[in-house]
Amino acid sequence: MSDWQMLVEKWENGHNFPRFNHDDGKPPGPRRVTTTLKYLRASRGQFAFEDHETPWGVVCRNLDINMGNLPKYHGTASFTGGTVSIQDFVPMYANMKAQFVLDGSRIHLERIEMDTDGATTVATGDVDMGHWPNQGYQVKSRVNFPRMRELFFKDEPWRISGAGDFTGSFRLFKQGNDTNRELTGVFASELAGLNDYRFPGLYGSLRWTQHGFDVWDAGSQFYGGDAKFVYGIKPFGQKTKPTHRFDATLTDVDLTRFTDFEQFPGLRFAGSASLHNVLEWPSGRFREHRGEGRLTITPPPGVTAMTASLAAARSADAGHARHEWGPFAPQPLAAHLPIAAELTYRYGPDEVTLEQGRFVTEKTHVTFGGTTEYGAKSRLPFHVTSGDWQESDQVLAGIISDFGSPTGAVPLPQVVSHARMSSPLKFPSTRGRLKSPVITPSNSPRPPKATALVGDPKSEMMPAST
Repeated sequence: MSDWQMLVEKWENGHNFPRFNHDDGKPPGPRRVTTTLKYLRASRGQFAFEDHETPWGVVCRNLDINMGNLPKYHGTASFTGGTVSIQDFVPMYANMKAQFVLDGSRIHLERIEMDTDGATTVATGDVDMGHWPNQGYQVKSRVNFPRMRELFFKDEPWRISGAGDFTGSFRLFKQGNDTNRELTGVFASELAGLNDYRFPGLYGSLRWTQHGFDVWDAGSQFYGGDAKFVYGIKPFGQKTKPTHRFDATLTDVDLTRFTDFEQFPGLRFAGSASLHNVLEWPSGRFREHRGEGRLTITPPPGVTAMTASLAAARSADAGHARHEWGPFAPQPLAAHLPIAAELTYRYGPDEVTLEQGRFVTEKTHVTFGGTTEYGAKSRLPFHVTSGDWQESDQVLAGIISDFGSPTGAVPLPQVVSHARMSSPLKFPSTRGRLKSPVITPSNSPRPPKATALVGDPKSEMMPAST
């Protein structure tokens, strides 16, 4: 037989697949006629399956079947140039070779080799022809992550790199009047990437049904620390678009490694960072994303972060004898500045809200909060307690430089400052008041004096009045 075609369709309450026996649960009656087939060769065929309910389908082109009958019906099947279509995702090409054995109305697939768009797969499986479409497969696949992103997330802006292994099962089974689909298993990758970030030792579990897609118990290494995450897209099959939800937790991230990777142009930091972040967005509309999270940073061992009071700094230098007054260059900061920090935040499409912010070095203590439109039109009130204003001003100048606007520092001694930063973070305008035991060059301490401050990164921050 050659140049043949077969089309199987499925609707909500039925299908047109031929019945090989009764599927009403009753035992079969005596056979009146038995037909024996010695040999079958069916070449240049095409088999198509269309599920109009999901919808999804497969077209097996150039299908070639060879079958004999000793000791049981057995044979091989292969096709090339096939197509798999799932809902609105990008259609995938497919090629297959398989060895099978017939056992009544069941087809046992002893080995399946598939070359599909973005993956190569070896599998075994069973198809129950008497209870169509019931079938199940055990699969092992090598997956190309960039191609998977192109197929299943074609409208998303992010990039994926790397390859991984998937081991699991796929089932297509009828339950009542519903036909259920389930792909479940575990995956692993030596090195995966999201945009420019890298995730060595990636692992996780996934489940994909007609109701949704879930990834759980997933994680990897991340710049000296660990990352764990949960991801889901649901619901499927509803009138409303599904929602993506990405819940990530980072622990013990090495800030030295991370800030070197980011190539911060101003300041780079040392410490151990932990983060919990939740991100949600409607499918195909990432611009409507929303989320929240919390960041904590602990300094390296042996480093004591400054408190919100100047008492310790004053007791260590009661007579200000350690100050170098005059137009001397400040001592350069460490290549990776040890810090402690805390921050709670939430964000939407247009604005980020910062709460309970705290940024601390050994000589600078900053608390802050406010809002920013992702760097534009920022409103960030902050309070600085400084045991060494030269260090503190270098820290502020370095952070502004990290946002892309290189700026210098202003030599000042111990200061308590209340200020508000506004305008874009790249070109901020800072206004506030500071109080210092001494704000002019002298070898003798003077009473505390208040000073109004204005500044921008183009001209170093200077007192407006004294």
